[in-house]
This record gives sequence, structure tokens and C-alpha cells, in this order.
Amino acid sequence: MKFLILRTACAALFLLSFNETPSEAAIIDFGTYSTDIGLSWLGTEISLLITCGASTLVAGWMVARRLYKGLDRRIAEVQGDVREEVKVCRREILQVANAVLNASWHTRMRPRRVNAALPLILIAQIQRSGGTLLSWLFDGHPEVFAFPHELKWKDRWPQIDPRKDGPLQIASSLVAGNLEASRTFNLFGYIKEAPGARSSGDQRLPIQWSEWAYVEAFLEGWDTVRPQSRRQCFDVFMSAYFSALLTLRENDERKKIITAFGPPMDEAFFEDYPDGLMISICRHPADWYASATRLRSRYANVDHAMEQWRKSAENAMRLKERHPAHVVLLPFATLVADPSGVMRRLAERLGIAWHPILANPTFNGMPIGSNSSFESVVGIDASAVGRRNCLTPELRDQIEARNLAVYKQFLKGVDICS
Repeated sequence: MKFLILRTACAALFLLSFNETPSEAAIIDFGTYSTDIGLSWLGTEISLLITCGASTLVAGWMVARRLYKGLDRRIAEVQGDVREEVKVCRREILQVANAVLNASWHTRMRPRRVNAALPLILIAQIQRSGGTLLSWLFDGHPEVFAFPHELKWKDRWPQIDPRKDGPLQIASSLVAGNLEASRTFNLFGYIKEAPGARSSGDQRLPIQWSEWAYVEAFLEGWDTVRPQSRRQCFDVFMSAYFSALLTLRENDERKKIITAFGPPMDEAFFEDYPDGLMISICRHPADWYASATRLRSRYANVDHAMEQWRKSAENAMRLKERHPAHVVLLPFATLVADPSGVMRRLAERLGIAWHPILANPTFNGMPIGSNSSFESVVGIDASAVGRRNCLTPELRDQIEARNLAVYKQFLKGVDICS
């Protein structure tokens, strides 16, 4: 398509390089040609520019430039439409395929009911800060229900009311953010690999989560508990979610806590989980940017990206000041440098026994590669500290000049590593 536009633009450029107005026939030819290739707007623009007497080489160059930009806009529009269609088709295929899987599981096995009405340990901070790593370190512990992937609630904290909302409405709203990922993992296995990362091998690990079993368990739990508060709704949700996790390795008799990670949260967490704990990880600002900018295009603008990083760090410090006994500030560099020491102290803080598995990242008990924006390796990637060296010295200095003071302030509030 761009080739056709360039041919047309070059022809216009050729005609406009003469110091005379092209004939009416030439103008008609342009309109006909453009219409033939499905771009009637192109012929109109060329005709208008030519008839206005644009007869210099510079004007011809401007025509070509405008046409090329117009094509880019049109391509972007078409690509956007195609992406939306693909998303819709993908969701429909996942839904149908998972219905078949759920029916198969339903006839072959009866999921056991799990009681996960437990304190929630929420790992909350901006992405690319180490939340996935910490959640994988908790994964294999026999006293922990580890939520298998990011807890994606629609709001910063779900605004549900069991006195107004029905059980199916609440069950749907609490699982909606994780539904597509769960369906995808059912078909293709669990994978969390950053875009652009170089994988060290096949990272897909088996997981089976039954949507049907979740709904059944949620409704049974609702009838048993008759929730009157958000916390009771969350307890029913967690119990139903883990009941539907067919690949769950351990029973619930030894479980003491639930761990989950997600984006920064607000005050409502402490209202609903007075027995819970929020762990917020912070990464050196330049290290964070070097990783984040490889993950998402929205972080390409350094000023905007670092504003998001500062908001996450400042929110964690603010919550620490208000709830000192229920917030842990954790530097990513310390976690990577001394995972055994950090996890031993966290285990003591959380009231769970020390276990060597806490120093090794796993998914459902299986070793898993690092969730890196660079090359993925099995275990803890020590090179994740020092990503700032991948930036230009000028950019690194710019980031540190504007953000290092916030990072140092965060470090002053750290108590778990002292």
C-alpha cells in the first residue's frame, strides 16, 4: 500500500516540478488511479493541491509528505480495528475452549473445598519492581496460599456491598480481571515473560483452574457465610478461587496466610484486612526505568514514567507512616542480594516457619525463570540490580538527579532488613 502511495506522490512531485499548472486530464488521472486503489481521499487531496497552483518542487515535496502521513494515519486506524476484532475473536475462542475443558474436568473430578478465610499479605507497588519475584518466593511454602498470578481487581480496591449486590454479581466482579489470563493459562500453560525478553527456554508451566468449580464454590460459600461485609466477600472469593485451582498441591489444614501481588493499593485494604500486611518493593529509579521502558511503550517518556515511579514510592511511604505495623518497605536490591536473610525475617514477621523453599522462586512448586525484561534465567537474577548501566550516562544522571532523593527517603523507612 505504501508503495502505491509513494508512486502516486512521486508522480505528483514530477508534475509539480514544472512551472505550469497540469492539465485537467492529469488531474482526472490522479483521481481515477487513487479511486482504483481504494483511496479516493488521496485523489481529492492531490487534485485540490494541484488546482491551487502548487507548482514548485517544494510544494510537491509537501504533497508527498502529507500523503505519506495520511497513509500512516489510515494504517493505524485499520490496525486498531483489526486488533479489536482479534481481541474479540480471541476472547470467544478462549471462552468456548475453556467451556469444553470445564465440562471435561467436571465429569472426571470433584474439586475439594478449600477454606481460605485468612489474612492477606498484599505485595503492592508499580510493575517491574520485584512483586512477581517475591510472590514466587512465597509460592512453595506449605503454610501459604499463593495467588498464582497478579490479582487484577478493577478498582484500586473493589467497591462491593453484599447488602446491595447479589452473589453472582460479586463473584463476577472479583474474578473478572483474572478471567482471560486464567483461561489462557488453562490452554497454554502459565507464562509470565516480559515483551522483548530473551527466554532461556520454554517457561510454560501447567495450571488448571475451573471456572465452573469457582462459581459452584462461591455460591456454596455465600450460602454458608451469608456475607455482611466486604471482608467476608473476599474470604468467600479466596476460598472459591483456590477451591477451583485443580492443580493446588497442598490442602488447607496448614495454611496460615494468603499472598498476592498487584498494583499500589489504598487505605481500604487496612479497613478490610486489619490482620493483613502490605509489602511494598522499591527499585533504584534508574534500574526501574531501564527495565520498565523495555516492557511497555507507555514508559517511553522518561518524565511521565518517573512520575509514576515516584507516586508508587511516595504512596508506600505515606501508608507506612499511617500504618507502621501493617506496612513493610522492601528494597529490591536487598531482596536480590540476600533472599534467604530477607525471607527469613519476613517469615518471622508473618508467623510462618522458615523453609529453604522461601529462597527459591517457584510456581506451584516448580522452578521458574525470572520475569525479566532482559534475558530470563532460572532462579534469582543478580544482574537485575544494575540495569541502570544499560542507560546512557546522560539519561542515568538525569533520572538520578530528579528521583534519587525519593529513593533514599524510602530506604530510611525500611525496617525488615535491619
